[in-house]
Amino acid sequence: MKKTNVIIICCALLLAACAVVSAFVIKGKSDIREAAQDERAVRLYGVLDDTYSRLAAVQSGSAAAPSLSPSTSDDAQFKTDLLHFYAQSTNIVSILPFTTVQVTEAALLKAFMSSATSVNEALAYIDRYADRTLASAYETMDELLEKFSAVLQKYNISTSSAYTAKYNRLASMFSSLKNSSTQLLSRTRTLIKKSKSEDYDTYYTNYVEQLSDLTGKIEQYCAEINNEYYNLLSSLTDDFDDIQ
Repeated sequence: MKKTNVIIICCALLLAACAVVSAFVIKGKSDIREAAQDERAVRLYGVLDDTYSRLAAVQSGSAAAPSLSPSTSDDAQFKTDLLHFYAQSTNIVSILPFTTVQVTEAALLKAFMSSATSVNEALAYIDRYADRTLASAYETMDELLEKFSAVLQKYNISTSSAYTAKYNRLASMFSSLKNSSTQLLSRTRTLIKKSKSEDYDTYYTNYVEQLSDLTGKIEQYCAEINNEYYNLLSSLTDDFDDIQ
């Protein structure tokens, strides 16, 4: 009886194996047709892996405003206020573009699916999530600049002061990141529409160039903001080395 059961199980497994092999044979032609599309996906994965590695390094170095002892000096209080702005700025500079990359990646992966509606689904995904996720970050940038400006006015900082120049530089960085982020979304939409066309490579190159531009700005701007942060911190406390 046990021997019979073993034989039945073996036959069932053999039939299942045959079915799997048959499925692969039938699917062969379809795989060949989709091979070029798969190669494009592999290229995309490689680019995104490198991008995420670079962004992860930036995020791990984000600043956090320390709790400093209260001071009666207006100058010290002014610098303490700025410390918090720079800490928040570092975080938002790394988060905003990272969110853009995540949204565009998910949309592109949808576009690479073999479904007849994959392109439309990918475009709909961007429309559904891009504005929603990025609008909050844009608003946060604007709020930080408004608070920074209010602090400059509170302490009667001259328009010719180096701190006003720092404010202008921060505003320029925020604006540049917004534009670069918006441009990446635009190029992603174009790439998705051309994902199955013969001139795909041209639009893929445009996408990668913009992705690199955005990633480079994140790295550069986070480094600049962190430098300002630590310069302020070092001027406020003798315990800078311990805090750092």
